[in-house]
Amino acid sequence: YLILLIYVFRSFLSLPKFVFDICMKCLTFFVVTHQTHIRAMEEYKKVKIDKFNGKDFSFWKIKIEDYLYQKNLHEPLSEDKLFLMKQDVWEFLDQEALGVVRLLLAKNVSYNIINEKTTYGTCTRNLQQ
Repeated sequence: YLILLIYVFRSFLSLPKFVFDICMKCLTFFVVTHQTHIRAMEEYKKVKIDKFNGKDFSFWKIKIEDYLYQKNLHEPLSEDKLFLMKQDVWEFLDQEALGVVRLLLAKNVSYNIINEKTTYGTCTRNLQQ
């Protein structure tokens, strides 16, 4: 509906094409991000991964890595971005994966990774208590 609305406004307001293109890119990014978040929350309800509470990190790490592979969010598990991937796409993918990992950490463990900004950094850090 929003895309249709933008098309209608463009015809009435005579927006320049570059402004229209920027609006469409922003809107597409917002819609995709919102849909990804909704799908992730729905999937989390289906697949139950216990939040990591500081015990048996090795087992939890295997589960979270498998889950990220299923959701096609596994690339940020490596330290370096893929060669052909654009930097902004890499950063977005890393933030998506990092969000999944953070959602699956107990509150007492989350404090240990508060300064980590990447999925790789979070998953390679020893979170054992």
